[in-house]
Amino acid sequence: MNKVAGDATGEPESVWVSRVRLAELEDLERRFRRMQSGPVTGSIHEAVFNSAVQAVIVIEPSGILLAMNQAARFMFPAPHDQPFKTMAQIFERFECTRTDGTPCPPEQWPIVCAVSGSQVIMDELVVRDMLSGRKWIGMFNAAPVHGVDGEINIAFCTVIDITEQRELADEVRISSVQIELQRLLLQDRENERVKIAQELHDGPLQDILGLEYDLTDALRIDNRHERLLMLDRLRQNLRQSARTLRAFCADLRPPSLAALGLEQAIRSHVEQVQHANPKLQIRLDLMADAHSLPVETRMTIFRIYQELMANVLRHSQASEVRISLTLDEAQTELEMQDNGRGFQPPSHWIELARNDHFGLVGVQERARSLDGRVVLRTQPGEGTLVRVIVPRQPEAVETTGIHE
Repeated sequence: MNKVAGDATGEPESVWVSRVRLAELEDLERRFRRMQSGPVTGSIHEAVFNSAVQAVIVIEPSGILLAMNQAARFMFPAPHDQPFKTMAQIFERFECTRTDGTPCPPEQWPIVCAVSGSQVIMDELVVRDMLSGRKWIGMFNAAPVHGVDGEINIAFCTVIDITEQRELADEVRISSVQIELQRLLLQDRENERVKIAQELHDGPLQDILGLEYDLTDALRIDNRHERLLMLDRLRQNLRQSARTLRAFCADLRPPSLAALGLEQAIRSHVEQVQHANPKLQIRLDLMADAHSLPVETRMTIFRIYQELMANVLRHSQASEVRISLTLDEAQTELEMQDNGRGFQPPSHWIELARNDHFGLVGVQERARSLDGRVVLRTQPGEGTLVRVIVPRQPEAVETTGIHE
């Protein structure tokens, strides 16, 4: 039975809802008893039940339907406008599952539990019309009505269609998760910027400052030969600093990506990875893209590739990785598969972000920015496959230079 926490009154919502539903059921019971004890006409009977906004169903312990109001007949439509006479007929037409997907067999429907002697039964169920396929979510509330002899005479059940409320709640939940995810990603990217700034400060910047002092010392050397030797050493150090800065720039924006396209940029990066990791077998199956993809798409897919490759190197313990890039008129697809240790896939991306694992989260967000999607297949000990599918966009007008 579903329980939800918290309402505006400060008490648990399940307690508050139960109290409200119990009052409604007691009111319906009093009205039904008045109908049974007095000369109630058919028109009054109809007015009593059809005045309720929620569906109302009344049955005997034998399962015979005594009454269904208009709302109930709308929620549980009978075939060919022939009214249902028994609960068994309803069971043949409709099936219920709980919101977590587990089945709710007929004997566990709240109204059946009520005629079996249970008191107020409240449950949230997903109802499917097996004839039309229509689904809706209902809040079921049922209670037995005892006679003077203590025996159960009838059972009441009210049903409220809460599909829209649940869909709205899901949208709010998804929005809140997305906001948290964006916040965590922004925080991670800010941390990455701080890391790059620190590496530049501790590396190339310190080297350049050191070169300035060394150059000042070199200019004070009177011996021409010694001065030239020191200047030559400083020139080599300066070239090394330039190479370091060029590597930073290439990592931030690969020059081959603009000049030669996505395929060549991946090949160039793989060569560097292979040189640094000679034991890792990397198999490539890349289609040439030239300049057929917009610049933004090329850059985003390349960043996705970089993140996936970094995950392989950091976490997978793989000995082999396969990379494929395919393009057609409809979509661009990047796939990376390794034979590493794999992992237990999360039920939602936010779980990775909450545990400071931003690699795949960043992949998913980059794919979303291009209206794409990510397919993840992995299990512990079975390697990992990640497929990124991005719809093709119209070709962009190519530009070159720093404004690209």
